[in-house]
Amino acid sequence: HAANAVILFLLFRGMTGKVWESAFVAGLFAVHPLHVESVAWISERKDVLSTLFWFLSTWAYVGYARRGGAGRYGLTLLLFALGLMSKPMLVTLPFTLLLLDWWPLGRVGTVLPHWGESGSGCEARPLGRLILEKVPLFLLSAASCAVTYYAQKKGGSVGSSEYYPPWIRAGNAVVSVGKYLRKTLWPAKMSVFYPHPAGDLQALAVVLTGILLLAATLLLVRWGRRFPYLPVGWFWFLGTLIPVLGLVQVGGQGMADRYTYIPLTGLFVAVVWGASDAIGSFPKLRHTAIGAGIVILLALSFAAHLQAGYWKDTYFLFNHAIETSMEGRPREIAAMKGMANYNLGNYHLDRENVPGAIAHYREALLSDQYATRARVNLGIALVRQGNLDEGVEQFRFVLGANSADVKAHINLGAVLVRQGKVEEGIRHLEDALRLQPGNPTARANLERARLDAGR
Repeated sequence: HAANAVILFLLFRGMTGKVWESAFVAGLFAVHPLHVESVAWISERKDVLSTLFWFLSTWAYVGYARRGGAGRYGLTLLLFALGLMSKPMLVTLPFTLLLLDWWPLGRVGTVLPHWGESGSGCEARPLGRLILEKVPLFLLSAASCAVTYYAQKKGGSVGSSEYYPPWIRAGNAVVSVGKYLRKTLWPAKMSVFYPHPAGDLQALAVVLTGILLLAATLLLVRWGRRFPYLPVGWFWFLGTLIPVLGLVQVGGQGMADRYTYIPLTGLFVAVVWGASDAIGSFPKLRHTAIGAGIVILLALSFAAHLQAGYWKDTYFLFNHAIETSMEGRPREIAAMKGMANYNLGNYHLDRENVPGAIAHYREALLSDQYATRARVNLGIALVRQGNLDEGVEQFRFVLGANSADVKAHINLGAVLVRQGKVEEGIRHLEDALRLQPGNPTARANLERARLDAGR
C-alpha cells in the first residue's frame, strides 16, 4: 500500500508536472479510512497487489505514449496481465488509459492544446487510433471477465436472479454509488459487511440518487472544456466501480469498502486539481488552503487509525459490525447482525468457549441468510456441550430444509454413531460421500462407523 501511494505520486507528477497536487492525491489515497479494509484484511492482499500492477502498467503506458516502442507497449501488456491475475478488478484499466489520453496526456486529436498538461510530451492522435491501439488490452479484459464469471458461477457465488432480479441489481448499483460518495466525504459507520437490500430497496432512493448522479455527470461534462480533470476523475470513479456494483451479483453484500481502493483515485484527482485551480484565482488564500489540506489529511489519518483498530481480531471486528448495524432497513439490520453473530460464534467455538458460541449462533438464527450455517454450527456446539439430542435436532432441521447439506450429514451421522444408531449414522455418512466423494472427514467417519458395526 505504501508503494502504491508513492507510485501514484510519481505517476501524476510525471504526467502533469504538478508536485503538490500529486502529493495531496497520493496522501488522500494513503490515509483514507475507506482503504483500511483492503490494507488490513489479509484476504484482500489481492487489492493492493493488483493496484501495484495497475499503477505500474499505467506508468509503462505513459512511457509508450511519449516515446512509443513495442517494448514499452509489451511491458504495459505484461504488467496488466499480472494485475488481472492478481484480481480481475483491473478489467477497466484500458478505459482509464483512454481517459488519461484525454487529460493530462492530451493525446486525443480533437483536444485543444491547453487540455494536455504542459510538458506532457505526447503527440495528438485520432480517437479511433487510440482505441485501436488498446484492442489487446480490451481482449485481455474480456478474457478475464469470462474466466471470472465462469469460476464464480461454478462455485455458486453468483446470485440467483430469483433473489436479485435485474431491476434490484441496477437499483442497488445506483444507491451504492451515492453511499460511496457519502462515505468518501464523511467516512463513518464503516463495516466489514453491508447486506444487500434486495426487496427492501426503496424506489424513491433509487430515483433521487439517479437524478443527482445524472445531474452531476452532465454538469462535470459541461465544465470539462475548461477543467478536463473534472470529467476524467468522475468517469474514472464511475467506470472503475462498474465491475463491483453488483450488476452481476457475487456474494451477499450490497457494497464493500474494499471496492473503493482504485475508484477513489479519480475523485481525489478531480477534487485536488479543482481546488488548486480555485485557489489559483485567490493567491492570498494559498497558505490557508495548505493548512486546511494538512488538517484534512491528519483527520483522515486519525479516522483510519481508529478503523484499523477494529481489524485487531475477529472479536473486535464483528462486535463493531453489530454496533454499526443499526443503519438500514429491518432486513439489512437482521442480516448484518446474523453475519456478525455467526462469525462471533465461530470465534468462541474455536476457543472452546461453547456457551458463548451457542449464544451467538442462536442470535444468528434471526437472520435467514445465515441460518443454515449458524444452525449446523449450533448443532456442533451443542454436541460439544454434551447435548447430543438437541444437536441431532438441529442437524435434522437443516437437512429437512436442504437434504444436500454435506456438513449436516457428516455431523448427524457422527452423532448417531455415538448414540449407538450406527446403521442410520452410516447412511448419512454415505449420503455425504455421494454428494461430495472426496470429503476426507466423511470418509474417515464412515470407515470408523463401519468398524464399530463389525464391517
